[in-house]
Amino acid sequence: METTEKNFYTVPECARFLECSDKTIRRLIEEKKLLAHDIGAGNRRVYRIPVEELERFLSETANLKKSTQTTKSATEALV
Repeated sequence: METTEKNFYTVPECARFLECSDKTIRRLIEEKKLLAHDIGAGNRRVYRIPVEELERFLSETANLKKSTQTTKSATEALV
């Protein structure tokens, strides 16, 4: 039996993984903060998010949170 790795996530899968709504994932895609392939036909938007893109997004988000916490700690130290 052959095992296959998942190369893409759907919008609902990303939403569950990031603990947010489908609408938030779609907004991130529309704002180009999360890159995705539109595989829909016509006006119908059906997105697939590459695994690597989700990993990049998570990494950047983690770095942003870490940076914000460091700045907050430095600001509190000055008070």
